[in-house]
Amino acid sequence: MRELTIEIPGRPPTPNSRRHWRAIAKDNEAWGERAVVACMDAISERPFGEWTGLEVIRPRIEGKRGKVTPLLTRAGNPILYAVEYVMVFVVPTNTERDWDNAVASGKPLTDGLVRAGVLAGDSTKYIDPAGRRVTFLHQATLSKVVIRVVEGLPPGTLGL
Repeated sequence: MRELTIEIPGRPPTPNSRRHWRAIAKDNEAWGERAVVACMDAISERPFGEWTGLEVIRPRIEGKRGKVTPLLTRAGNPILYAVEYVMVFVVPTNTERDWDNAVASGKPLTDGLVRAGVLAGDSTKYIDPAGRRVTFLHQATLSKVVIRVVEGLPPGTLGL
């Protein structure tokens, strides 16, 4: 059973910040990349053999303007089923937070974990809905997102 905890500095924008769809897409891409980098940093600190098969995806040219996608490193053996997926938003103020906005703003981060090859997917086929939690933690002068993923067996494979 593998477990991975990553920390991403800052906090992604919420859906309440009314912005143009292009700005939203650009922010989602940037936060997804932050999640990929955080995953690769966390995996590189793991004991050898716990996460093997890292592969490099070469940059490719896309679109009319020839935009080059960055060089990515992926884990070759993703978590096939996460029994626990916890996303903690560490916030500097102790004001009330909107839970469903946190869930929506965390989507690019979850997509980044899939793109990094840590998770096989982000649907209920790969993440147990009962183990998925989003919460807030108040720490003065600090803003970050901490994601903890624990690998396990899907329901129906335990012989019950």
